[in-house]
Amino acid sequence: MKAKTLVVVLLLAVLLLSGSACDGGEAPVGMLAEEIRDEAIAAEAELDTCQFGMDMTMDMRIVMDGETFDSAMVIDAEGAIDKPNEEMYMDMTMIMEMTGEEDMEMSMAVYIVEDWMYAGQEMPGEPAMWLKMLMPEGMWEQISEQYDIVAQHLDVLLGVEVQLVGTETVDGTECYVLEVIPSMEELWALMQLAGAGEGLPPGLDFEELITDFSIRYWIAKDTYFTLKSAVELTMVLTPEDLGIPPELAGEFDATADMSMTGIMHHFNEAVSIELPPEAEAAEEIPMP
Repeated sequence: MKAKTLVVVLLLAVLLLSGSACDGGEAPVGMLAEEIRDEAIAAEAELDTCQFGMDMTMDMRIVMDGETFDSAMVIDAEGAIDKPNEEMYMDMTMIMEMTGEEDMEMSMAVYIVEDWMYAGQEMPGEPAMWLKMLMPEGMWEQISEQYDIVAQHLDVLLGVEVQLVGTETVDGTECYVLEVIPSMEELWALMQLAGAGEGLPPGLDFEELITDFSIRYWIAKDTYFTLKSAVELTMVLTPEDLGIPPELAGEFDATADMSMTGIMHHFNEAVSIELPPEAEAAEEIPMP
């Protein structure tokens, strides 16, 4: 994988900076969902540093001509961002399972430290591979805009319906819970921030594919920071969607379930971003 592609995949993998278990509560009184969303957007603008985690699972089952094929992908990621010092990191582990194949696990990472971008990849039985690039002027702004997924989501939410469905507690902090009801076009725009279409043929009609979905945000009542968000969706696929000739498909059924959650914490607190020792010997490559 080229370094630029690796960096983009890593950055876009964090669709939702949220997660943690919650307890149920009563619906808040006095604030409208749109007002809470606007306060969350204003709070995000004041965010300089934070730490985050994310997990995503995608399960697919294909029944073709009497045979069943299952595949699963699990991604876990953690990281931090320091906007004033223009530094960040994200470490990600991905495990893929498929009927008839050995499980595959790989680790990827991206660090931005002292004007250098480092991208690393490691697979079992192989040495870690690290590349580095000197970031040209203005690149941090591009990356931070691309990386700031919460801001992108909240901006998108300005044009969609939101509902206040109650309050819940996330790690001891009482939160408003907003449910988002986008159009199919807006929903897929959100999904693409995470590279959700990677591996699927281009040109698919996702309005036809997505049969069920849920999107929720947990907004802290005291600071209006987004502590958690969660997305779940189900897609039903045809042989044509997967590039399988109809004459080979026979009796066919295919579904894909995706679930993404994450956490965001330690807002505007000091963060230390240190380059891993193995990245010190990274091969330098020119910026494309």
